[in-house]
Amino acid sequence: MNFLQVYMRRLFTLVFLLTFSRFITAEDVITIAVLDFEGLAILEMETRALTNRLRGNLVKTGEYQVIERGKMDEILEEQGFQLSGCTSEGCIVEAGQLLGVEMMLAGSFSLVGATYSVEMRLIDIETGTITKSANFDMRGEIDDFLTEGMISAVNKLLGKEALRTTPELPPAVVRIMSNPEAATVFINDEQKGITPLELKELPAEDALQIKVELKDYEIQAEELTLNSGQNSDITFTLLRKTGFISMTGSPAKSKLYLEGKCIGKLPLKEYKYPVGSWQLIAKKPEYHTYIDTVSVTPDDVTSVVFKMEKQPKTVPLICSAIIPGTGQCVQKHWLKGPALLILSAGFGAMAMTGQTDFTQYQDEYNENLDIYNSNRTQPDLLPAQRQAVDESFNLMKDAESSRNMFMAALGGVWTINIIDIIF
Repeated sequence: MNFLQVYMRRLFTLVFLLTFSRFITAEDVITIAVLDFEGLAILEMETRALTNRLRGNLVKTGEYQVIERGKMDEILEEQGFQLSGCTSEGCIVEAGQLLGVEMMLAGSFSLVGATYSVEMRLIDIETGTITKSANFDMRGEIDDFLTEGMISAVNKLLGKEALRTTPELPPAVVRIMSNPEAATVFINDEQKGITPLELKELPAEDALQIKVELKDYEIQAEELTLNSGQNSDITFTLLRKTGFISMTGSPAKSKLYLEGKCIGKLPLKEYKYPVGSWQLIAKKPEYHTYIDTVSVTPDDVTSVVFKMEKQPKTVPLICSAIIPGTGQCVQKHWLKGPALLILSAGFGAMAMTGQTDFTQYQDEYNENLDIYNSNRTQPDLLPAQRQAVDESFNLMKDAESSRNMFMAALGGVWTINIIDIIF
């Protein structure tokens, strides 16, 4: 390429840029070029990445017509201009004139301790003066400085409200359970669902007022402050509301049971019990069992009046006439019935043993008596045989007395048993 061609090409570029600049100016959009910022205690590749992000964010504002980095290098290379080391205002103005822009943005990035900083200055090419300057500092990681810091820096340069300088925290997850389940869950008084419930995308570092409600149960609430990315499990053990039960009726001293648990005897006044519908059972010997359903309401007294019907004595009398004590068991006398049953069984067993012994000794007595009476040839054995007869006779009589005693005891138990049933 000869000198004339180079000259014509440069002249064409300048004419194009001046024309383009006048067109943009007519539309009130300022042309600007962003030089590579300096890096102080920051790696070169990180400095370049931060500059590119700053340039991109400046484009997004729509307030400037920003020359692309590649186009800027191409123009300056054609003009034989070296950007390396161009930090003074005079050098920056010269570069801006070659690029045909109205403004040049230059500055530097630095790191001191854990704080990243950016220093920016906007230079008017026509006057060579700094029209705007801004500094922005941010503590944290360079990732945050790149993603959010560059946005906030541009906004500060343009006089806009700065964005938050801390990274957006990842949301938290809360699993809410209750015992019993199917309780309604409220988060900050807003209904969210029923338990068990998993809530996602909750904002971190926000205090949540969690409340669960279930009919007939006390309201449970808890305040929870979530950490970034935290997974929390919360279980609420719900307590039933309580009311009062008052029971009157007949017969007196009947035992009262709610859901199988004995709560006292009749009459019962203002017994505190959980809210709900419960099975009531009343029992008393010689009476039919009373069964009903009682509804307990919150902070109120539920009054129950009932009368138990007495059992007829025919069946218990027949049972006790056959086996003493069984009639009392039919009548639900759970102490007296088993006691009579055990006594009658014991005396009956002893009477049977006595009868067995009596039979055995009676046989021995008859055998010894026959031997004694038939002895005619051995008179010397008669004394011993007579002694055997007497001993077997005494054993027989003792067994007979024992049998008769236990038979009488059995008869007494039977008699007492019948009298108890009748009266």
